[in-house]
Amino acid sequence: MTAKVLILLSIAVTGGNDAQVGQQPTATFFVATDGNDAWSGKFAAPNARKTDGPFATLAKARDALREVKAKRSIPLTVMVRGGKYFLEETLALGEQDGGTRECPITYTAYPSEKPILSGGQKITGWKPYRGEILQCDLPGVRGGKWKFRRLFLAGKPQVRSRTPNFDPDNPLSGGWAALEGSAEPESQIAFKYKPGTFQHRWEKPSEGEVNIYFGYDWGNNIIPIKKIDEQRRIITLVRGTSNFDHNMRVSCPHICS
Repeated sequence: MTAKVLILLSIAVTGGNDAQVGQQPTATFFVATDGNDAWSGKFAAPNARKTDGPFATLAKARDALREVKAKRSIPLTVMVRGGKYFLEETLALGEQDGGTRECPITYTAYPSEKPILSGGQKITGWKPYRGEILQCDLPGVRGGKWKFRRLFLAGKPQVRSRTPNFDPDNPLSGGWAALEGSAEPESQIAFKYKPGTFQHRWEKPSEGEVNIYFGYDWGNNIIPIKKIDEQRRIITLVRGTSNFDHNMRVSCPHICS
C-alpha cells in the first residue's frame, strides 16, 4: 500500500503581528475531516454558518502553503485535526515545499488530537446477507480494476475467506493444505494437491490466488491462479516460485460453487 500523508490545516494567520516590532509573522493552516477545500483553511473548526473553516485535504493545505511561500518568507504550519483521512492519491512534496532554518514549514497534529492517515478506501453500502454475514457491491472489484487482501471492520482486521478454513485455535499451522508435490519434476509453476483437499467445484479459479508457505515457514508467497485441472488435481500459477514439495503448506480463497 502506498504511504500517504494526511495533515490538518489550521490557518491561524496572524496578520496583526506583521506590524509588531520584534515578532516574526507566521501563518497556520488547518485540515479537518469536517473541512472544505473551498474554505480559507484559517480556522480550526467550521464557523456557525458553515461558510468558512479548515481545509478538507492535505493537498489543499500544501497548495495554500505554496501560495504564501511564493509571496513572502515566513514560518508556515499545517495542523491536522483528529480523525481518519482516506487519501485518494499520495501527497507529493517537492523541493518547493521545503522550508529553511529561519522560516521552517511544519506539518503536525493538532494539540491533544490524533489524526490517522490511511491509504485504504472506505467501503459503504453494507447489507445483511445471511446470519452475521454482510454483503456489499464493489463494481471495481468485479471489473478487475481493484484488488485488496486486507479488510478492517471497526478497526479490527477480518479473516479472509479461504479454504481450508482458518483455524482460530491453531492460527499458525492449522487451516492449511499439504501438497503432493510439483505437477511435473522440478516444476516451479504448477503443483498437485491431495484428494479431498477441495470439496467443491471451482467456478472462477482465475479470480483466486494461492498463499504458499515454504518448508518450515522460511518463506511465503501469494500468487494468482492461472488455471485448475480438477481431474488431475493440478493448480497452475501465473508465475513461478520455488519447486513444490510435501513440506509446503497452501491455502486458497473460497472461489468454489
